[in-house]
Amino acid sequence: MRVGRILLFDWKAMGFNFYIPLLIMIFLYGYASLTGFTENNFVPSISLAVPPLAAWWSIYLMQHLLEEQGGEVLFSYPISIRILGLGRVLLFYLVFELALFILILGVCSYQIGYAFNFFVQLSIQSLFFASLGFMAMVYTKNTSWSLFIVATYASTQILTNGIVMPLINVYFFRDRILLMEEIWGKLFIITLLSIGVLLTAQHSLNRTEKFK
Repeated sequence: MRVGRILLFDWKAMGFNFYIPLLIMIFLYGYASLTGFTENNFVPSISLAVPPLAAWWSIYLMQHLLEEQGGEVLFSYPISIRILGLGRVLLFYLVFELALFILILGVCSYQIGYAFNFFVQLSIQSLFFASLGFMAMVYTKNTSWSLFIVATYASTQILTNGIVMPLINVYFFRDRILLMEEIWGKLFIITLLSIGVLLTAQHSLNRTEKFK
């Protein structure tokens, strides 16, 4: 019941911003269908565009809590700070994963046997971006700056093929769906990195004393 109430509250609070990632996914599906679902067309576009979308909800989930006046009222609710921060981010990440699963199921309908690999890859990459958005919002307490940080990271990695900040590059830059044995090592590193970012952001949120 509490989970349902949190989802309903945050969904209403985000308003139209809730639908932005979903609309972009629909657009990407349309693009894939127009290109005939050819692997070398939809893999680059989806693998580069979808993961950063996970940061969108993480950022806007924190907007009412950290940026807007009156956000401190949320801390008077009988909910722990871990639920208000990490819990809500992970909850909406799971909702994002459901939308991602539907997208991948559609575009990979002609690539049977590889859809799972692609879904796992995008899921873990999306976890990193959800974590990055969460941390950016906790430290800046500003949606515009948080979006700028995420966009700067993603665009820098894409434009340089991961040469800049290679140790925290989460992209693969391939035009085909990769086999699990080709990606599991890097995905494991991305997972550890994501967990580290999530815990760091939550630790900082726990220590935040002044909310405006």
